[in-house]
Amino acid sequence: MYTKLIQISFWLICFLIPMLENAHAAEINGAENVVENYMQALIEGDTTAALSFLSANLVDEKKTLFNNPAYSQQLRVAYVGAEFEIVSSEFGVEENVFVETKIILPNNDKIIVQFEVESLASVHSIIAEQ
Repeated sequence: MYTKLIQISFWLICFLIPMLENAHAAEINGAENVVENYMQALIEGDTTAALSFLSANLVDEKKTLFNNPAYSQQLRVAYVGAEFEIVSSEFGVEENVFVETKIILPNNDKIIVQFEVESLASVHSIIAEQ
């Protein structure tokens, strides 16, 4: 009995825990990638691409604005010379990932935006933005 318990503990430590850590790392990476792609699309004024990184509900919210041809130009002007960086990523409720991003404008103003990203069948999409 004691030997069996040691074998199970060994299996958990050597195999299961690293597998779970790798799965969590993959979820974080996937969430960060979708945010990076979304931010790059916004900076370039590519509203069609930007919409592709959003959940269906968020697309419904933003599609009128994003389908306005003038908005694409407004984004390019607003973000000219801007850069962004991922500040932090962590799991939240329901295993969604929260990705905090800092946008640095050319005049050195900084904007912090937090995205909530969900993963359904390994497809990541932004479901909220604050």
